[in-house]
Amino acid sequence: MRSIWIACTLAITACGQNQDPLLWGGLKPGPYSIGYRSYFEFDPSRSFDAGGSVRPILVNMWYPAQHDASDRLRYGDYLKIPPLPQYPNFVSNLERFLLDTLSDDLFRKKWTKLNPNERRFAEVLLSKPIMAHRVARAATGKFPIILYHAGAAGSFEENSVMLEYLASHGYVVITSAFQSADGQHVSNNYVGPETSWHDLAFLLKHARSLPFTDASKVGAIGHSMGAQYLLEWLGQRPSPPLSAVVSLDTTLEYTPEDFEGHRSLRSRFASLKPVTAPVLVAASAERSPRFSTWDRYLREHTDVSIPHFKHGDFLVHGSLARAYNRQLAAEVRSSYDHLVVAVRSFLDAMLRGA
Repeated sequence: MRSIWIACTLAITACGQNQDPLLWGGLKPGPYSIGYRSYFEFDPSRSFDAGGSVRPILVNMWYPAQHDASDRLRYGDYLKIPPLPQYPNFVSNLERFLLDTLSDDLFRKKWTKLNPNERRFAEVLLSKPIMAHRVARAATGKFPIILYHAGAAGSFEENSVMLEYLASHGYVVITSAFQSADGQHVSNNYVGPETSWHDLAFLLKHARSLPFTDASKVGAIGHSMGAQYLLEWLGQRPSPPLSAVVSLDTTLEYTPEDFEGHRSLRSRFASLKPVTAPVLVAASAERSPRFSTWDRYLREHTDVSIPHFKHGDFLVHGSLARAYNRQLAAEVRSSYDHLVVAVRSFLDAMLRGA
């Protein structure tokens, strides 16, 4: 298995005039403009509540777009959910959850508990223009599909800069809320992985129906629990048609085989046949990861050690938190930028042969 250590001292391309350094750091966008759409689809094969209603699937999609004059979004637009008259409480609960999740990731407290300085920083962030354009026309061509799954109780926009960056380089990235099956919880961690697997399969089927996607080239990215779910999904029969997976800090890389908190998960992995899809496994260098924990299950994994990172730093939320608290802000931001580039390079190699 190949191992890579990402050095935070490598050169980073300076930001162009349209990129906000707080969000994009030193990342350089690709040749495409970025489109963003958020809407609901419905899965008639599954119910959503005690009344047997059809399950709504929130579709959040970043994609390569044509260079036109459509409106650039602001960061706060990511936290606005499209109307869903059938389930008004679901929409309001999800919007409140997203705001609290952002606040908790940046300041370790809920939105209503922020002090004036924290509130000021957050409101400036929410007002910032982002690189994505509202419902822009898709670029000409067919592009690989990337599914994204957030970590436990995570937000679909937790890694928005990575997803924007991939879209600018010619990927269609799609994610969802992954709410509970019974409709009682908007967070993604109140049920087991099966609910997420069904949602991911639905998203993939929907993405493949779009005229600007290449249905034969599919990858996935997950953080923490989301990465665990994706890796376990790979071992199901029939297996999902994923040609590349990026695992961001599952945390299994740091724990012994008999660690109680991972015992059930390790047992499930042990019961599955090894998978052949290539996987990029990223973990924190400071925690001395044991990538060999994946040798039996993952036949082909490339391992990346990231300096200065804690668990939340694999997300752009982590860099935003560091920008506020000024703890290793420059070092972590540089490492995040290099991680994003490494993810694209891996996907290019696996899905495009680049």
